[in-house]
Amino acid sequence: MLQALDAQSGMTVAGEEARRDGRYVCPECGKLVNPRLGGRKVPHFAHYSSTLCTLARPESPRHQALKWLCRRFFAPLPVIWEVPLGERRVDAMVGGLFVVECQASPLGVQEWQARTENHNRLGFPVLWLWDVKRLCRKNTLDEALILERNQRAVWTAPEIRLCHEESRGVVFVGDKHTILPCRLAPLTSGEQMAAKKVGRAWPDAFYWPQAMRKLAFFTDFDKNARYHFASRTKKLRLVRFGNVAT
Repeated sequence: MLQALDAQSGMTVAGEEARRDGRYVCPECGKLVNPRLGGRKVPHFAHYSSTLCTLARPESPRHQALKWLCRRFFAPLPVIWEVPLGERRVDAMVGGLFVVECQASPLGVQEWQARTENHNRLGFPVLWLWDVKRLCRKNTLDEALILERNQRAVWTAPEIRLCHEESRGVVFVGDKHTILPCRLAPLTSGEQMAAKKVGRAWPDAFYWPQAMRKLAFFTDFDKNARYHFASRTKKLRLVRFGNVAT
């Protein structure tokens, strides 16, 4: 988990703000937790022993990194991590206005819809942040940008295509260092035919040309992110069902 409570003051402390000699407790179960401040992973807290606490569940370094990036990307709006919302827990809540779900592992369309609708029912639009490996099987955004420059189409998972549709034509993608918005353009009929010929050597799951997309990143977006998300005059591109406003 990326934040814990100071054992003396009860104040919420982020992993990057923790001291090695400090005493911190889990906000869920109240047990002491250990600040992990090494340089290889995002600063975080871990329970000292095995427990059934929901915040003690294993979490991949890439998922932690995506959550950690939210604080910088959505500044100056405040970001709170690991917030309980109904029967679920969201990865981040931004300014009390909307929630962010970071996804580094495969996720079915039904689960994607269930999570989104749960948060919507409670009054929060959802911004989905996808690991770049989920989008195009590359480790970094730099590698994904090479695909864009070479106009290479990539097979896109159904839940990401649906998210792109519901989010008014943009998805947010991240690696361990930054976040970029991205448009997914369907292939023309001619490009689909070319993809079909190449696809004969691919696994069946990646053969369907209609699932192929060309990437178009907004590389200058990060510099203006704080103004885009803090301004009331601009609309966030969020997934929302029903009457939840953005």
